Amino acid sequence: MEGDRDFFSISLNAGTTYDVVLKNLYNEDRHIYVWQDNGDGTWSRWKKSNAVAGQPEYYKIKPSVSGIYYIEISGGNPEALHYFFSVAQTGTVNTDLWPGGTTTPPSGFLSLGTFTRTPVSYSIGSKRIYSTSKLELKIPKNGNTDRAQGTVTFIGTSSSYTFDFANAVNEITTFNLSSIPEGTYRIEVYGYAFGTSGQATVQYRFTY
Repeated sequence: MEGDRDFFSISLNAGTTYDVVLKNLYNEDRHIYVWQDNGDGTWSRWKKSNAVAGQPEYYKIKPSVSGIYYIEISGGNPEALHYFFSVAQTGTVNTDLWPGGTTTPPSGFLSLGTFTRTPVSYSIGSKRIYSTSKLELKIPKNGNTDRAQGTVTFIGTSSSYTFDFANAVNEITTFNLSSIPEGTYRIEVYGYAFGTSGQATVQYRFTY
């Protein structure tokens, strides 16, 4: 498939049913797959059987073996990094975030993903950082039921910089990036939910 390919790892439990969700923005031809290493040199792949280019995807998987699995997001313009996806135990994802849902990020914010109790990493992609740049993460608390914490790491060619975040006090965490040398960095957001709901949605925006 032409276009970009992003990979993420996740720990899944045998016998548990998971919702696999992908929301494409800007009508990009992008799809979501989950891969399992069979341990004998072969791989098994789950996908939506009737996937349509540029349309949201939603299907369920039920692994037979506990372990590390790999999520692949493929297709689309490599520069169009704006999509939402989630692989989470059935019943734990806010249904407003499923394909066809009505949840819209605040003005200027983009959807990144949903944290659950299992730690997961989301990639914002590569960005050019200047001394005046700021990154904002918004994690709505929804009456303090959606709580999350984690780290944001800026990975450069020779150095990386990591910052902590949590929505215990404020829903928006602002990172002033003047302490980072100007350059291009790959940005990874790692975290997990610990509130009573067991989930927390993450949104972000850059200012320069």
